[in-house]
Amino acid sequence: MRYERTGSDQRTDTRRLSRRATLLLALFVAGVVSLIVVLVQGGSNTYARVEGSPQEIRAVESNFLKANNAVENLAAPQPVDLAASSWLFSAHPLAHGGNRVIAPAGPWISPSGHFVALTSTAGRAIVNAQSTALRTIFSGAALAQVLTELDQGVSGELGRSPQISGAGGARIDSWLRVSVTGSVAHLEADVDVWVATPTLSALGGGRATLLPSVNANRLDVFATMVHRQGGWRIISFNQAPWQQAT
Repeated sequence: MRYERTGSDQRTDTRRLSRRATLLLALFVAGVVSLIVVLVQGGSNTYARVEGSPQEIRAVESNFLKANNAVENLAAPQPVDLAASSWLFSAHPLAHGGNRVIAPAGPWISPSGHFVALTSTAGRAIVNAQSTALRTIFSGAALAQVLTELDQGVSGELGRSPQISGAGGARIDSWLRVSVTGSVAHLEADVDVWVATPTLSALGGGRATLLPSVNANRLDVFATMVHRQGGWRIISFNQAPWQQAT
């Protein structure tokens, strides 16, 4: 049987359906737009493409953050009561207002607050200790690159006009990719980094003191890791200037 409605009934139902559909569509679009704004502006981790088991994800993310901290702390002499790995892989926080880095005083500073020149023996000790720590998370070309930077940093700290390496740190602003497939992992994140950039200030009479300052930035960091020797090792590590998503 063919069912027919009157003309008036048909027009009334069509208008109601159209109004309801328009309202639902508007609400849906508004919700999608709001979600995108929150994810992009808030740097939510749900914005990242994540692949791998929870244990693998935790392991590679931990080494990724350690690597970013290590780059900022590279060649900075650690206090005598701290292990090189603890000093190197930790983020030394910014003071309130961001005008300096809060870190234990290293051998650069005498008890009276004056500069103490680094000896060649102390320089070799820094290279040996930090090299050992770096080998626990870096391998291959990435290890060779970071060891070269370590040697150059320590070399610059020796002599009459030393370029002092200060402590620093890193913080993940947002993960963009965390992918673990078999024994290979690829990671990308927007990372906030900072480092103390102390300079010598002459006091007269051959004495000098250190004036702290801070260099802070946001970077887009990429890393490739492989699982070898019972742990995840970074074989590729690149830092690029961060750009606002468009």
